[in-house]
Amino acid sequence: MSDNLDFNQDQLKEVNSIPQFLKVLCVLTLIYISFSSLIDVFSINHGELTNQEMLSIKAEMSVMVANYEKVDFQYGATCIRQLTILKEILNGKYLAFAILSLIINFIGVFGVMKMRNGFKIGFHLYIIYSLLYVSQNFFFASTQYIPGIVLYFNLSISLIFIFMYSRNLKWMK
Repeated sequence: MSDNLDFNQDQLKEVNSIPQFLKVLCVLTLIYISFSSLIDVFSINHGELTNQEMLSIKAEMSVMVANYEKVDFQYGATCIRQLTILKEILNGKYLAFAILSLIINFIGVFGVMKMRNGFKIGFHLYIIYSLLYVSQNFFFASTQYIPGIVLYFNLSISLIFIFMYSRNLKWMK
């Protein structure tokens, strides 16, 4: 009985010794992944967008394209056109996309929890999660329909978080 009590106290000391920065990163990541997963579940529940909903989205996007072209911002107009086509492609494959996204999110949560518990394997799983998250659109659409700005933004955020998590590697086993 005494050995079991000592073991639990050792575990408690380990949990309390988690670097504060790692705790904050884990919480932020888990909040983001939770919201992403919730959106995926709602997408599965809602189903494919109707033709009327797609026409509404296309109309709103066309207005944005016209506004960008009016101020001679061709890159913005091109990005919106690409996003419109991407939305159509992903709408046709919404179930596969949402399920893949949930699987990717599960890998991310598992990796974060492993890092939180002090295991380096969690860091490697988080890198895999980040790469899959950044590239998930490429599983369903050609590169010509994915705006570069979306790719660069997602990649930048992923690299920043990977770098911040890497600052805690010395604490992990």
